[in-house]
Amino acid sequence: MRLHFGHLVESIPSGRVLSGPDLLIADSGLPCDTFNVVALARLGTDDLDRRIESVIESFERRPFQWWLGPEDQPADLSARLMAAGLCEAGTETAMRLELARHTTASAPIAGLSIRRVSKRVELAHFGAVIAATWSPPDEHFRRFYEQIEAAALRPDCPLQFFVGYWKGEPVATSELTVAPDGVAGLYSLATLKEFRGRGFGSAMTAHALAVARDLGMREVDLQASSDGRQIYERAGFRAVGEFHEFKPL
Repeated sequence: MRLHFGHLVESIPSGRVLSGPDLLIADSGLPCDTFNVVALARLGTDDLDRRIESVIESFERRPFQWWLGPEDQPADLSARLMAAGLCEAGTETAMRLELARHTTASAPIAGLSIRRVSKRVELAHFGAVIAATWSPPDEHFRRFYEQIEAAALRPDCPLQFFVGYWKGEPVATSELTVAPDGVAGLYSLATLKEFRGRGFGSAMTAHALAVARDLGMREVDLQASSDGRQIYERAGFRAVGEFHEFKPL
């Protein structure tokens, strides 16, 4: 999560990332909560309410998300966030797959090719598919991916982006974030609405897992929406907790 939310934001001129042992704050400077995130809270209780207020104020009224995961502290942090004016906006399932126990692979789908993003146009395709999952499409996605282009296209970028092309048309995405501790994160799994139900999501998941295995990763973690959970369960992921999303009222 630290790499996924923070690595590319650091490359944006307007970006601000504070990544300490007790909290991660990634602020892109854009008015889009997808790229403005607070997470990984391991906070003490001393002057905690004032700390929360300070974090909220630092976004200067730009939208942001505060994610609480299974290991976040203190135990009453959700109540404190709501007291500070945030509301719970959603819940996702924390899921994990140990690659040593994973043997299932999805069969190739005729007409679908999956490529790691290595060119500007492919990164634009990735952003366009992600943006299209919103109604109407979020224009800030295009601006974000334009700004992080140089960092995202570096061969050694820890975030690997993949686009699934159906007969040459970009229709699906996934992202694998690779950490040096052997844990990878699977993010940005998306399929254009008119192409869903064809197994593209499962194919994008399987491809990312194969890459993770080839890189020597021992574990892959993710946050699953209710719509995506079945895909991940079929791939062998198991639920290990919940993530709760909080946003300003």
